Amino acid sequence: MNKNMKEKDYPDYKQHMVMFNKPYPLIYNQETAQPAIHIGTLNIVSFTGRVVVNAYPVILPLLLDDTDGFGVVSPYSLYDGSSDDTTEWMNICLLQDTVNIEDLFPMLQDFCLLENTLIQKPSEIINALKKHGYRIKMPADRNLNIYLESDDDGVSWHSAMPHKGEFADFTHFTNMWFFAAGGGSLLVNIEKMVEEAAFYDSLFLENKRQVYELPNYKFFKNPDFDGDIGYVNKTFTELLNEKRKNDLW
Repeated sequence: MNKNMKEKDYPDYKQHMVMFNKPYPLIYNQETAQPAIHIGTLNIVSFTGRVVVNAYPVILPLLLDDTDGFGVVSPYSLYDGSSDDTTEWMNICLLQDTVNIEDLFPMLQDFCLLENTLIQKPSEIINALKKHGYRIKMPADRNLNIYLESDDDGVSWHSAMPHKGEFADFTHFTNMWFFAAGGGSLLVNIEKMVEEAAFYDSLFLENKRQVYELPNYKFFKNPDFDGDIGYVNKTFTELLNEKRKNDLW
């Protein structure tokens, strides 16, 4: 070896920040229940006998308003470069100027079903997206079919996706989130579903829908489960129509 040449010393790691251009991904952390706009990635490359890359998202947390638009590095890795890539982050969608509300369904389902915190509302995430300048696109159909799952007692309900073959192929279900839990009675739960529908009404109106064009909801459930879906549909429709009459007309 040439004595004038020095052996190259590799550092323990190298860091490299990669910032993205729009459209940014919308991601959701299943550990912290934190939705975030993914604006970049911090890559940390380790040389420890093999090359290992850890990647940490640079995020604008949707439910925190203290980042001044510059973003923060999450302590939760996107992946660790191993053969068993695991991450707490769920990719939701690319944030175009207009975001389809149905694309948000997997995140809303996880966010609103947090164990022991059954108070989360879809409006928290949707309003946060609107504050960042995104418009929410609502379904165009006038009649919307929503699949509900209930608890064993039939007094707690939430939106879900039906299993394949559970309903006739021609039944199209719309992925919109409804959640009603607690309160001690089915009626109280239905009233909470009406509150969510009233929030969706405001989004439909922002989509240039007229009041008389607001959707009709029909709820379905697995026929093998207990629970009076007929009562749910009848009571929900009556309460929602009354609320619309008082609030919108």
